[in-house]
Amino acid sequence: MGAELEDMEVSMDRVKKELRNSRRRYTLFYVKNNDGSASLDDVVDKITAWENNGEVPESKTSHRKSVYSSLYQRHLPRLVELGILSYNRENRTLSLTEVGEQISLKVATHDHDCRSFSKLFFALGILNAVILLLGGLKVVSPLAVFTWGSIIITVFLILALLQFYDYRSWKRAFENKGPDYVVEIDR
Repeated sequence: MGAELEDMEVSMDRVKKELRNSRRRYTLFYVKNNDGSASLDDVVDKITAWENNGEVPESKTSHRKSVYSSLYQRHLPRLVELGILSYNRENRTLSLTEVGEQISLKVATHDHDCRSFSKLFFALGILNAVILLLGGLKVVSPLAVFTWGSIIITVFLILALLQFYDYRSWKRAFENKGPDYVVEIDR
C-alpha cells in the first residue's frame, strides 16, 4: 500500500473518529497482537467472547452472527477504506497495513502500576513490626503501640480495598469485557 498517515492529514481526525467504535478498536487490537494478521472468524469469536463476559455459550450464536454481520458489512469496509487493514476475501484474512502499524492502542482503564501497592504493604508491615518490637522491648508504651498499630491497620485496609477495586477494574477490562483503549497515532 505504501501510504503514510502523514500523507493523510485530513484523514487523521477521521481515523480517530472511526476508531471510537469498540468493535473497530477490538478488531485492530486483535490483529495487531496476532502478528499483524488474523482470520475473520477468529476476530469474530474473540469480540463475541469479550462482549459476553469472556465466554461464548451455545445460546449466544445469534450474538456471534450479529458481530460477524456488523464487522463484515460495516466495520471492516471502513477500516479497509481508511487503509488501516486489508482484507483477503479468498482466505478471509485481515492484515495490518503500514498505516495500521502507525496506530497505537493504549489501555485506558489501568493507568498505574500495581507494584506500588505491594511496596506500600511491605513498608507498612515493616513499620508495624518495628512498633511491635519497640513495644515488646518496652521502649514505647502499650497505648502508643495500640494507637500506631490501629492507624497502620486502617491504612493497610484502605490500601487493600483500593487494590481490590483496581484489580476488579483490570479484570473487567481484560477478562470480562473487551479492553478499552485510547487511540494514538505514532509519527
